[in-house]
Amino acid sequence: MTQALLFENKVNPSRRTTLPEPWRRLDSGRGKIGSCYWHSAGYTIKHCGHPTALWPYQLLNEDGETLLAQNLRAFRTLDDAAAEVDRVLAGGAPRFWSSN
Repeated sequence: MTQALLFENKVNPSRRTTLPEPWRRLDSGRGKIGSCYWHSAGYTIKHCGHPTALWPYQLLNEDGETLLAQNLRAFRTLDDAAAEVDRVLAGGAPRFWSSN
């Protein structure tokens, strides 16, 4: 059995290009490069547009403030950024970017 067949039925989170409700995709919907998603609670996830970026997903709250991943960078996958929104909405403290 080829490796392609082994992974045929699995979703690789780093290749996901869509999110379920309550997320809505705002851009043209072609691939992940430059993608933009909006959550009904006011959060936005944007892909930086660079095809080989290690942490390409920027997460913004309803006030336009950037939220960070646990490593204090942007998010590696779309699923990681969406999970952070779920964590914050469940009462977790957000981690904000600061220029200070």
